[in-house]
Amino acid sequence: LIIDYAGWQWAFLINVPIGLFCVWQGLIFFHETVKPRQRLRLDWVGMLLLILGVGTLTFGIVESNSQTYSQLELISCILVGVLLLMCFIPWAKFHSEPLFELRLFQNKTFLFANIAGIAFGIAFSIMFFSFFFWMKGIWHYSQSLAGLAIMPGPLTVVPTAFFAGKIASQFGHRKLLIIGALTYALSGLWFAHIPDANPDYLTHWLPGLLLIGLSVGLVMPSLSAAAVFGLSSKDYAVGSAINNAIRQIGTVIGVAITILLLSVDELQVADFKLLYSIQMGLALLT
Repeated sequence: LIIDYAGWQWAFLINVPIGLFCVWQGLIFFHETVKPRQRLRLDWVGMLLLILGVGTLTFGIVESNSQTYSQLELISCILVGVLLLMCFIPWAKFHSEPLFELRLFQNKTFLFANIAGIAFGIAFSIMFFSFFFWMKGIWHYSQSLAGLAIMPGPLTVVPTAFFAGKIASQFGHRKLLIIGALTYALSGLWFAHIPDANPDYLTHWLPGLLLIGLSVGLVMPSLSAAAVFGLSSKDYAVGSAINNAIRQIGTVIGVAITILLLSVDELQVADFKLLYSIQMGLALLT
């Protein structure tokens, strides 16, 4: 509704008042549990390596079909992005105060939870953004109607995550993660074979969307909890932050892949098949 009536820019600007409200609430209610250091040195080089690495890698993927840049330029851009990300490893290893400590990844649970996190982050953003390409390009829904159509998914996530947390506290996260990831793969299978060019939301789309809601409710909170499970209390906050950042990197890559494959003049149902196959593969990897 905001995009329809106020313009697409407000999809980003709406974050500003929400962010300011959160800062205000944080200043009121948050208190340090340990004495803060007198001086905190921020690792600007490490931060720039990660930002520029993800940015150039994503740019190279998004522009792969562009007529503006040559294939050599785009491949070089992707390679530079990968190289910048790889450069963070020796920098963090030898810098006295890196953006985050690489030793955290010596914990196998943390390592594999983050690998799963980036895989699921890519899969999630592929699903989320391809949904709007389908609704607007294949079924010709309006922006507001497409937004309404996706609502059952997020509304299913909330109660699922609530009950999944209670179950995980008794039986652990592993089973929930496996069931959730398999359910997510099933949703990709559903969308690859059931919906067609004729709009039929209730029987062709809604069941797959509810599968997604269930799977995201099972996977997302469990991945976050599993990532920090084996860390010491002093590393809990930074471990959680790394997990969220890595998942967001996966989201960025997933958006780039979706734009690459679906930015065509006239969308066809067949254009979505490869995306759903990637979604299923990443869900199984998770």
